[in-house]
Amino acid sequence: MFNDYPHLMSLIKTQPPTQEVSLTNIKEASVYEEALRLIEKQSQNKRQRIVVFNRLVPIEGKPTNVAIWAPKHAVEEGSDPFKPTKPMRYYLTHIGEAIRARSIQAKSDVQVTKFCLLLPGFNGGPFDQFHLAEALAKKGYWVMSVGCYINPELKPSDDPDKIALALEDAYATYPAILQTFTELTGLALSAETLSEVRYVSFSAGIYPLLRAIRKGHCPKWQHRVLLMAPGLSATPGLAKLLTQAPVSRMDLIHSEHDTHPTFGAPLLYLTFFDASRTQLHLLPKGEHYDFIHLPLSVTKDANATPTGGFTQSQHEHAVKQECLAVLDSLIHGETR
Repeated sequence: MFNDYPHLMSLIKTQPPTQEVSLTNIKEASVYEEALRLIEKQSQNKRQRIVVFNRLVPIEGKPTNVAIWAPKHAVEEGSDPFKPTKPMRYYLTHIGEAIRARSIQAKSDVQVTKFCLLLPGFNGGPFDQFHLAEALAKKGYWVMSVGCYINPELKPSDDPDKIALALEDAYATYPAILQTFTELTGLALSAETLSEVRYVSFSAGIYPLLRAIRKGHCPKWQHRVLLMAPGLSATPGLAKLLTQAPVSRMDLIHSEHDTHPTFGAPLLYLTFFDASRTQLHLLPKGEHYDFIHLPLSVTKDANATPTGGFTQSQHEHAVKQECLAVLDSLIHGETR
């Protein structure tokens, strides 16, 4: 599947070769049986090492990387990822302190009452803020993250028309993302059970929401928006557009040292909404790409640059912890 899209090959975790057990010199039956058990154990270990699941899903005709985190209580116990159900339903679900690839079935009586869309920056992937997805899943959220369609011919620019073209090509539309969630999980997203959703984005990841508002495709539910180092604030007519936005709350995380060009000042978003609905979380450290925190199984891949060759500073871990703290405080506020 990935061979047709070489620019996505860096996202595939390669495995070291497993030492094979030779039976050539095995003569004793007991030794032979032990060798068979060892071979079976090696086979199981080979499967268990696949800890990051990238799946290309066609969205609007484009191969798109998709990840879904499911709250553990919402899925059937004892599901075997190597004996998938039909239709195939894939999730990344939080089990303990690790992300594991799962092919599992949602419980028949499950309704999605907590949902979050997690959108990366331009040319980003669905695991760029996986730590936030984990935190939300622990609190009962279904989280869907959709990576960009990477077109090497389209690059960010200061030209608004070129920016619009690049973003239109890179991001799936909001309705298509929701439809894909339903197709993969079998779970409907209904305004009857969802009066409000979370929308968490980094950099240009706010674009699918802005496009949906502009084209009248935005769902009727309210959005609690968390913007991290947001871009596109210089979009023409944005202030007027956001007056129509179904946004009940907007929190913005920004670093004082983030000078990366994002087509507009991030803090400008604070002026687009009533002050009673906004809050700024200003970080004393960190640069733009420090907001990206990939799983170790991706970052340790030999010389791979799955998010486009960005460089992070020594403050990446501090930014991660700050973002988790902000998110935790926002989730905690829901129960007050």
